[in-house]
Amino acid sequence: MVKSFVPFATLLLATASAASVPDGTWPTSTGTVQYAEAYIIKAGEVFDGKMQTFERSDVSCEGQTESGADTAAKLSNIHVKTTNGNNDVKVCQWSQGGSSPSNLGDGPSGTLCQYSESDVHINE
Repeated sequence: MVKSFVPFATLLLATASAASVPDGTWPTSTGTVQYAEAYIIKAGEVFDGKMQTFERSDVSCEGQTESGADTAAKLSNIHVKTTNGNNDVKVCQWSQGGSSPSNLGDGPSGTLCQYSESDVHINE
């Protein structure tokens, strides 16, 4: 039994070694999906984005006026992969405008940035 297992284990190891290995590049989008309004995923429902790019087609900038919660998004279980492996990613930043905007803060903040730190996974 042991003698017959060794060739099988050797073949299995050779096959596994020949398989392609992830190269660290960002995968290509499989297509684009446009939504005219917010797409709501119900509690407990799993949403598989199938490697697609998602866009809102009806959002227009209103200058310095906030456009309201109807164009907002609340995200969770977000996975971010950086090209350089740097984990210092600012998920939500706000700044004081001008010719050289200054960063006023970042991270979860009440109604401004609605997410939890535990919802974001960087390079995991």
